[in-house]
Amino acid sequence: GIGATDTVNVERVEVLRGPTAALYGPGLPGGTINIVTKQPSFRKRATASVALGSFDTQRYTLDATGPLSERIAYRLNGSFDTTASARDFNDSRRFLVNPSVALRLGKTRLLLETQLFQMRYRPDALGVPAIDGDFFRIPTRRAYIEPETPKSDFRGALARFELRRELRRDVTLRASLQRQAGYLDEAATYSLGIAPDQRTLGRIATHWWSHSEDIALQAGVEAHLQTWTFRHDLSVGVDARYERVDWRSRNSDPTADFGIDLLQPDYGKTIPPLEPNGAPDNRWSYGLVGLYVSDRISLTPQLAMSLGLRADQYAQRSKVPSAVIDDD
Repeated sequence: GIGATDTVNVERVEVLRGPTAALYGPGLPGGTINIVTKQPSFRKRATASVALGSFDTQRYTLDATGPLSERIAYRLNGSFDTTASARDFNDSRRFLVNPSVALRLGKTRLLLETQLFQMRYRPDALGVPAIDGDFFRIPTRRAYIEPETPKSDFRGALARFELRRELRRDVTLRASLQRQAGYLDEAATYSLGIAPDQRTLGRIATHWWSHSEDIALQAGVEAHLQTWTFRHDLSVGVDARYERVDWRSRNSDPTADFGIDLLQPDYGKTIPPLEPNGAPDNRWSYGLVGLYVSDRISLTPQLAMSLGLRADQYAQRSKVPSAVIDDD
């Protein structure tokens, strides 16, 4: 399903355990997770919610679906939440909107999903320092980032098109195309450790920028067959994916006077100048084309066996400060 950044548009989470997960693309042999988002329905309904909590936490959600005509249905869900957080200066804001439209044309079903999201936050990577090994020496609410640090911006957009066509009884053709893009502009402060005086925390300022593009294509046939006393759930298909990430980062001089007193924080220090960390521009990309076939055989109502085969052509390319690395 489409990528999800909030539970408001999640219908269910599917978990496929074991090495069989490799049939559905590159990943860990322990399994894979598929997040299925809520789909348009021809049954009209709508829900909305408001939640309030500690630290000025507010959350608003909307989920509405129904028919636009006899053949077209829509779904619109979204959320907005904001919080001041349990940590000083760590307030954040997030929103998501996920409109989708489904079209029925006889044995063919078309689906178009789009998603937009944005998060604004101030990262607190310093955590709760331990003075002389004591994590309770200083208040857990106290943060050691600068309150005037610009909020980081993480945003993205996604569009997905899916076609399902019933070729015959228990045989379905499925094809989908998905494109997503992400953008991150993050200013953060990291720890360099506690000085020997056990009260001065060394800090370094960083700025990370990245832009990503991801395109995925899938096409296949699913069939549910009966042979003798066995039931077969057969899948045959091809998938392809291309992803590219461009990024650059800058750090302040680790020797700059940017420390802070843990016991009596002196906020308001000027953020030191930032210098490029490595190459000014970096790029990582990879492409994948795979063919797969799998068959789940139900031997008895309590016992099933899975057989599968997958072949991939994979290429990765990384641009680093002094070289270009290819890996096929």
